[in-house]
Amino acid sequence: MYQIVQENLISVGAKDILIRELKDSLNEQRELNKTLQLALNISNIQVQELTVQVKYVNEMPLYRQEKDWLQYGFELSRATMANWVIECTDKYLRVLYEFYHRLLLSRGFAMADESHIQVLKEERREARRQNHICGCLEAAKMIHHR
Repeated sequence: MYQIVQENLISVGAKDILIRELKDSLNEQRELNKTLQLALNISNIQVQELTVQVKYVNEMPLYRQEKDWLQYGFELSRATMANWVIECTDKYLRVLYEFYHRLLLSRGFAMADESHIQVLKEERREARRQNHICGCLEAAKMIHHR
């Protein structure tokens, strides 16, 4: 009987030590997560810049960037990257949008063309969609030609 009580006391003591170690480990993990979160917030801006640069300079669509990030072990969705692109262009290019909008409104008239084009044209298949392509020009030097 004494041996059973002694084993139970040892196991209770071991449980207390194990619980204490788990709590310490959890606290260390929380501190590590805070540090990691801070590092991610700092590098988040750099990742956003890289996403926009790769999309427009290297002409790589977001779905391919998503696959590239996944190869490196980062799960970064297209929706997140698309929101970054929208946010960055709105934040940093708003001044240019407004400038060109004011310039367009200051003109007496604007010349524009809207043409229909087929999309997804394949052999022996009918095109599924039609899109519009629009183009604008500065004021023409010759308005009417016979």
